[in-house]
Amino acid sequence: MNVEFCERLRAERKRLGLNQTEFAKIAGLTLQSQGNYESGRRTPDVAYLAAVATAGVDVGYLLTGVRTPGGSVPAEGLDGYPEIGAEFVLSVLEATETYLVEEGLKVPPDKKARLVRVLCRLIAQKRREDARSDQVLQDIGLRDIRPHIDAIRLAG
Repeated sequence: MNVEFCERLRAERKRLGLNQTEFAKIAGLTLQSQGNYESGRRTPDVAYLAAVATAGVDVGYLLTGVRTPGGSVPAEGLDGYPEIGAEFVLSVLEATETYLVEEGLKVPPDKKARLVRVLCRLIAQKRREDARSDQVLQDIGLRDIRPHIDAIRLAG
């Protein structure tokens, strides 16, 4: 796992004034699992990120290294798209995770964060152009993620 991600995870836990046991309890994990995430032996999944987000963790910071006001996606949205909120980002992350697992692809957290950010912008742009916005994720389809994954992997 990316060392910077591990350091950011630890920093967020400490920022909230929690020890590993308390933090693990929020996420519904054991102390050992939390330790594995902070040491880089394991990579957290979307359910973990969603759980720690409820405790005030800046998930955007964990994934990208860029702090957001209030510890979440800014009120004005991500990258100038007000429609991109934390729930939207987590849904895109979940779809991305599902795709990566189905395809057997391993992408480091920092590159996965870049991929999710690109996909969020693309989906938001498509929503602006498409009146059927509630079908956007299905319209784009998981297969269309591959060119972005390949580009991020090659950029390396």
